[in-house]
Amino acid sequence: PVQLIVDEHRETQHFERTYEKEEAFDVLKEQARLDLEQDLPEGADIIGEQVLHEAVENDTVSLKIHYQVLEEITQEKPIIQGD
Repeated sequence: PVQLIVDEHRETQHFERTYEKEEAFDVLKEQARLDLEQDLPEGADIIGEQVLHEAVENDTVSLKIHYQVLEEITQEKPIIQGD
C-alpha cells in the first residue's frame, strides 16, 4: 500500500481598514462591478448601474445594486425535421 499525505500551510494577515461612509460605498461599488465583470462572458457589457439601497449598520456597509447587462444569450441549433 502507498499513502500520500499532503500538508499545506498558508500564512494569513489580519488587518482592519477604516473608510469614511462615501469612500466605503465607492469601494463596494467598484468591487461589485469587478466581480460582475469576471463572471460575464466575453463580449458582454454593463450598460447601466443603479444603487437601490445603501445602509450602514453596526459598522457594516451594505449595498443593493441593479446592473443592466447586454450579452448574447442565443445559440444556433440545426432544425432537424422528422418524417
